[in-house]
Amino acid sequence: MENKPNDSPGGNLPHWSARDCNETDLALLADWLAENEPAFDMLAKGAATANYWPVYDVNENAQSLGNAQFAWMEANVVRQTMETLARYKQVARALRDRIDYRVRQGEADEAMADALVALRFGCHLEGKGLLIDQLVGIAIEALGNGAVFDVLEKGNVSIEVLSRVQEELASSFREDRRIIDLDGEKAFWYDKLQRTFTDDGHGGGRALRHGLLFAAGDWLSNLAGILLFDYPDRREAVAMVDDHFERARQAIRTPPNKSRLSAEQDEGAGTPASNLLLAVAAPAHERVRQLAWRLRTGEKALLVTIAILRYKAQTDSYPAHLEELVEANLLARVPDDPFGEGPLSYKRTADGFLLYSWGENGKDYGGQRGVNNVGQPREYADNGDWVFWPPSMRLS
Repeated sequence: MENKPNDSPGGNLPHWSARDCNETDLALLADWLAENEPAFDMLAKGAATANYWPVYDVNENAQSLGNAQFAWMEANVVRQTMETLARYKQVARALRDRIDYRVRQGEADEAMADALVALRFGCHLEGKGLLIDQLVGIAIEALGNGAVFDVLEKGNVSIEVLSRVQEELASSFREDRRIIDLDGEKAFWYDKLQRTFTDDGHGGGRALRHGLLFAAGDWLSNLAGILLFDYPDRREAVAMVDDHFERARQAIRTPPNKSRLSAEQDEGAGTPASNLLLAVAAPAHERVRQLAWRLRTGEKALLVTIAILRYKAQTDSYPAHLEELVEANLLARVPDDPFGEGPLSYKRTADGFLLYSWGENGKDYGGQRGVNNVGQPREYADNGDWVFWPPSMRLS
């Protein structure tokens, strides 16, 4: 184990699990956390800045993918980005372990402060740059989101801290905020079209040898194009790229419950003509949409949970329904369940409350979690509800 922090936050930080440590290991972890305090301070300082934008060092003379002329993201952009993101994930996991350690030590307010650092960290990476940056941002924010839930359940967070946390999260989780932006991905498609099509000076041009896959449509039109030497020209290929990314953007903006309704209404309407490689990319963009809305659902549930706990602290009882939180000025409005048919589902129980989303399949299981293929409860399963409170029910 490297005990000395290097110049960048998270450098050589090992991954511990404070939840699983015995007393001896916990003492070692305490020493390690103290030694790496400068790295955590640097991370907190960076996460507190107002803006962040990734910078990519593009070396046009170094093609990381060799002679694959039609491959994405040439030069060394992806390799350099992955190296940075790996360090980001490492320090985020280390921060999560400090959160768990502080909860075990009874330092709930300090643990909450660290959880907010993780949330800010993840949010900085979202909605800009390459898609891989944004996916790592989603993962880090989800880590911070889960940490806040766990601190709320296991720690004794003061009412003052609860109020400040809810205020900050309400600002961070704005409805108009972009979690995913595809402009960076689209720019790579434009770059490839520029490199693999001729230019007639009027926006047109024909595909060069390396651009045939970008010009080709489905297998039938591809075959016809080979036989007839009739591929889409540059203008048509650009239009395909524009159409694909516009549809992807609209899908990402549309809540899953609205997407299901639209799909049912449009069933059989057919799919617009597309590029062969764009068709391959479409399932990945659909997965990105799912992850973005999963994250948004967790954000909504976190805000509602904090409001419920504040209500409990003020009245010594849990609300009978979520509208009482609005009446008590603890929520501006009850948020909808992006996967359900109304607000997030809430039930008072004998020893607390249950808060859940209907989940990916859009069915209400009454707060019963889905399971994996061996019958064990699994977070975000597609055969049950997504339970956010109690947090212990989220864990596999």
